Amino acid sequence: MEQARRDAILELARAGHKPAAIYKLLNYPKTTVYRVFNAWEAEGKVCRKAHNMRSDKICTPRFFAGLEKSIKALPGTSLSRLDKNHGVSKQLVSKAVNEDLGYRSYRMAKQHILTASMKATRLTNGKRLINGLKSHGGRIIFFSDEKNWTVGRSYNVQNDRWLAKEREEVPAVFTTKFPASVMTLGVICSTGEVMPPFFFNPKERVNAERYCEVMEEVVIPWMKDNAAGREFIFQQDSAPAHIALRTTNLFNSHGITFWDRNTWPSNSPDLNPCDYYW
Repeated sequence: MEQARRDAILELARAGHKPAAIYKLLNYPKTTVYRVFNAWEAEGKVCRKAHNMRSDKICTPRFFAGLEKSIKALPGTSLSRLDKNHGVSKQLVSKAVNEDLGYRSYRMAKQHILTASMKATRLTNGKRLINGLKSHGGRIIFFSDEKNWTVGRSYNVQNDRWLAKEREEVPAVFTTKFPASVMTLGVICSTGEVMPPFFFNPKERVNAERYCEVMEEVVIPWMKDNAAGREFIFQQDSAPAHIALRTTNLFNSHGITFWDRNTWPSNSPDLNPCDYYW
């Protein structure tokens, strides 16, 4: 309601007019007149209650420029911090950032640090790997990887919530510093076959001796059965047990071709389908 209407009603009320006469004289809605009149009698004033400024009055070009300046200065600032810094609601900041300025909130990805020498080595190894694939186009590839499983409840601090009226009603999630774990070995063939996962004994140390036992008793027979006389090559990472001389001699004695540490790029999870297997 405009303040001028309130003042007009108040002036007639002070002159002794009743609401019934006021709304007839001013031709204002009856409910409006009675609301202002009753407020004047109860509180002695009819000023409009304090309210927040409309969003279209706040979202000026100057506001958008200041908001974008804050984002560019510290892109990691949360929306909650932005609304406090600019003295507006979180909903208004969210709308301004997403719809008006065109920003989106993304999670920061973790990547392996690569030095200049590491990049040069990866480039050399990558070219060697590609040339080998070109010269043996029909060769089967067996990819391998190991996964250490920990026995404990899966818990995400951010996403796992509990609805309750009091904090004391929320149960705790108990964890241990050194949970029980078990190492698993998986092998996937480029033709689609998947070897049943091999589980080492709990707390077992997978050294070169134990690794060779598993290769000779489980993995190599499975690869030969699936290859069925076709040419194949074995892939493994550069773990100490994998590149040990004992392991190399074992593969050579069985006529197994494999990519050595100078061919397969280290820290390349996107190259190994086993990383999507777990």
